[in-house]
Amino acid sequence: MYRVRENQYLTCGIAIVSLSSRNLSQWNHASFLKTTAFSKAFDYLEKRGCEANVTSNEKVCRFVFFAIARGGLAIPALLTQLINHIVEKTLDITPHPFGPFVEFDPRTQSQEGNEGFRRWFIDTETLATIHALSACTKLKRLDEKSLFRLVKRQFSYIFEFSEIKSFKQLCKAGALFTGEHYRINLPAYLVDFMCKKTSTSISNGCWNTLWNASNRIEKRAQPIIVAAELSRNRLTDTPTPKLSDKKFLSKLRDAIKHIDSAGRKIAIKHTLCELEELGTRTKSLAQKILLAYILERLRSNTLRRSSSNTYLSHIGAHWLQCTQSVEILSLDECEMTELYKKISEPFKKDNSFANKIIVLKQFFTFGSERFGIALPVFDTVQGTHISNVRNYVISESNFTRFINELSACSHHQTHIGQGLVLTAILMARCGLRPGEVLKLRIRDVEPSNEHHIITRQNRFGDNKSYSALRKIPLAILLTPSEYELFESYLRRRRLDVNGKLSLLLFPSCPDSNLPYSLSDFYKQFSERLSEVCGDNVHTYHLRHKAVSTLQIVLMSKTLLHLTPYAPEQIEKIKHYFNVGVGRDTLFQIMAFAGHSCPSTTLKSYLHFTDVILYESLIKNSTAKHRAYWEGLSALSKHIITHRCTDSTPSRTEIMQLLLESLCSKGQVKASAYQNVEQPADLSPPRRAPTYVECMHALKLFDKGKTVQEISHQLDFSMLLIEKWFERATQAAELKTSKGKSRLLPLSETINKMLTPVAPSSNAEIERADEIIKSARILYLSKQQELIWFIRQVINNALNSHSYLVFSDVNEFQRFMQLALEMTSPKEWEIELSLPKDFSGVKTLWHKNYPDVELTLTNKKVNSNRFQSGRAHLYFLYPGQLKTENIGHYSRYSSNVIKYACHILAITIPGVLED
Repeated sequence: MYRVRENQYLTCGIAIVSLSSRNLSQWNHASFLKTTAFSKAFDYLEKRGCEANVTSNEKVCRFVFFAIARGGLAIPALLTQLINHIVEKTLDITPHPFGPFVEFDPRTQSQEGNEGFRRWFIDTETLATIHALSACTKLKRLDEKSLFRLVKRQFSYIFEFSEIKSFKQLCKAGALFTGEHYRINLPAYLVDFMCKKTSTSISNGCWNTLWNASNRIEKRAQPIIVAAELSRNRLTDTPTPKLSDKKFLSKLRDAIKHIDSAGRKIAIKHTLCELEELGTRTKSLAQKILLAYILERLRSNTLRRSSSNTYLSHIGAHWLQCTQSVEILSLDECEMTELYKKISEPFKKDNSFANKIIVLKQFFTFGSERFGIALPVFDTVQGTHISNVRNYVISESNFTRFINELSACSHHQTHIGQGLVLTAILMARCGLRPGEVLKLRIRDVEPSNEHHIITRQNRFGDNKSYSALRKIPLAILLTPSEYELFESYLRRRRLDVNGKLSLLLFPSCPDSNLPYSLSDFYKQFSERLSEVCGDNVHTYHLRHKAVSTLQIVLMSKTLLHLTPYAPEQIEKIKHYFNVGVGRDTLFQIMAFAGHSCPSTTLKSYLHFTDVILYESLIKNSTAKHRAYWEGLSALSKHIITHRCTDSTPSRTEIMQLLLESLCSKGQVKASAYQNVEQPADLSPPRRAPTYVECMHALKLFDKGKTVQEISHQLDFSMLLIEKWFERATQAAELKTSKGKSRLLPLSETINKMLTPVAPSSNAEIERADEIIKSARILYLSKQQELIWFIRQVINNALNSHSYLVFSDVNEFQRFMQLALEMTSPKEWEIELSLPKDFSGVKTLWHKNYPDVELTLTNKKVNSNRFQSGRAHLYFLYPGQLKTENIGHYSRYSSNVIKYACHILAITIPGVLED
């Protein structure tokens, strides 16, 4: 802060004049006098804060000076606007996690440069002056001139105040007093960040709050003592029970948690105490070495508690498992090397093999130095180091190639597989975290034109923070082909769940309402992304792509070719995010990403900041003196003087300085936005229709839907829907010689219903589903035989009963040969009626299938018409128990086979066409 005390006036004045003469600072003698006047007045008001009998005029002055000095509001128009709102009792203060703020009307501000801002966060002291001022009753509206006259009268006794001629000059003096630069012409989102206009206070503490930039003091690691003190041998001592390795790891994980069950952060001191207490309870040397290693890494700040579980998974479990029955101290170098190789063996299949080996080497070295165990020979295990890419932006061509390859996999061509492809698209376009996209329910998609999705926390997962709750418009952020794919999936998903909107939008399998596990989810994407991009890219980079793409759309003109959007869609996105209508762009992107702090977004997710910053810097091509950049960039004069040796530094040097101040990580490689390939068209997942979708189509037709409506709802071609209806109609018209319907009841035939009659129990429906799946597999190898089998059932069936009638033994054996490939012999029963001359007939029917139950009836059939007898073939109810103590048990014949073959006749071409 440039606060100048009265006794420093002469010395500082000489210094400032000297600097001004060299044109290295915006300070001159006149601005120094004005700032001194502001400083004296502010000091007086600070001292008077606790005294009673403060006049109304002094309360007005107190608000003005605190708003400028504490809140950074050095803008005349906004100050008068605020005072008049307070006088008229119309001031609206909005609560916010960062602190209360006031939203200004952008129409009342000057549009020159970036001196204005719309959202003003109020610090505690300024808020107190507002409350004090609002309690005054005898106040009138003020404009800039009357307000300045009031302030000047109040501080006329200050000699330097005569140098301030207007309210604007007073605000400028206050801006210099607080260390602010009065006019800055950089991009607005950088200015707001550097000048702290988005903070809750103008003090240095606010900078650290936003940036977490407090200087870390490296402390020397303290010696680690884990071994328990030997207790005295007394009869009253209770021996400490030995902890098993499993219980020890469990307690170790609990001790290093950095957040408790209520979501509160646990202090590091408490964690260290918990670990030390655990060290007094362990007896195993292997456990002590592991515990001491983690303790030392935590104390020396080389390991974060959130990463400690990773170390445990890399080292802990394997180390304890391999040393269960081993005397570690008795192992020599050769034996310790064998142990090292045994522990490192499971890591060889991992992409991060080299990283885990590095950790393992550090662990063994620590054990040797601290506990005196033998040091293994590390050269026997080598690996290629794979760097962890943190600031990678997936290009649009690589993303489209990734989606197309993902869609081409056979297991992604189902309805559930199509949902998995959509999760990748939502991460890359909407910036969703993996946990957020996996826990989405159907009710979280608003039935509106924008199709907003709401990232609520629910029983499938919690939000990462309060700011993760947000609404994201799919219709605006998805490309037309992606949005069409999502709409198609959503329609079918809503149809499948039958109105149960609380179910997951993207379940892991069709028959359950469980989300994908994060490990399975990462496994589906990370390896294929790395293959496509040629680098060690992870699933989380899809989210980085979304945030950086939005940065380009809202802030850049030269990089728009990197986005997948047409010009019309870009304008829609800008309009939705209110760009140019008084909204802070950085805060808009922060809210889109679900961050609670803008520094996270700026430092870690906006990978094109350097290019966009350079766009702004090169608008004026003339070379500028170093003093110009000092006043423009809000950077320390010492930094620019030290880094820029030339009096007219290049814009690249200035850009690099700003990036070092703003962004902790390096920017994306130039190859990400130079020589960009033209992305291929997105090809949606190809999927074969299932019989369930065919049944949906027939039910919709029975309800009066047209072919066009059904085609649009199920996302299948009209030709395929028409084929299904044609075959279903042919099946419904099958008649007996007496004109009776074979497959459908009379009532459904009259009403022209087409849907097959389903069995009456869930067990039968499940068994029919299994038979249909087996038949679809059998169709690949025995197509003609299966078509004959289906025809045999539907041309032999009767609506009034479920059994099949056979009079030809050869035909029966051909039927049963195929039937037993889809079913079990115990599910069938033959009821045989013999002819009058029945010698050897029973053997003909039963010889090839002895496991099929055969029962003889007392009824005799005409030997001329049925030379081999007549057989009734029954398919038994699933799980039906047979009674052995009676000859002919009570039987329930199921229509499972008739139902399955009716469906197959509609879905398989060639059964009904000939």
